[in-house]
Amino acid sequence: MMQGPALEFAAGLHAYFEVQESSRYTGYVQRKFAGFGIVYRYNDAIAPMLSYKFNRYRAGISYDITLSPLNRANGGAGDPEVTFTYLLPATY
Repeated sequence: MMQGPALEFAAGLHAYFEVQESSRYTGYVQRKFAGFGIVYRYNDAIAPMLSYKFNRYRAGISYDITLSPLNRANGGAGDPEVTFTYLLPATY
């Protein structure tokens, strides 16, 4: 990402596992997934994350752990981040 003179590079991996199958006959029960992953922001931080995907929604929580020299300001501790996402039909 770029904003003015600032540049940020991040890479990560996220995996999902099916925790409930959809109903074969009625269609009333939708598939549900649990996920985990990690993101690395170049020269800045790592962020492990957990998520849960159901219907067209995804909820997740992650925690930034500071690796850069900024860790002197916060003792290496970062902040939790909570996300809620609505998935469009084409991406579901």
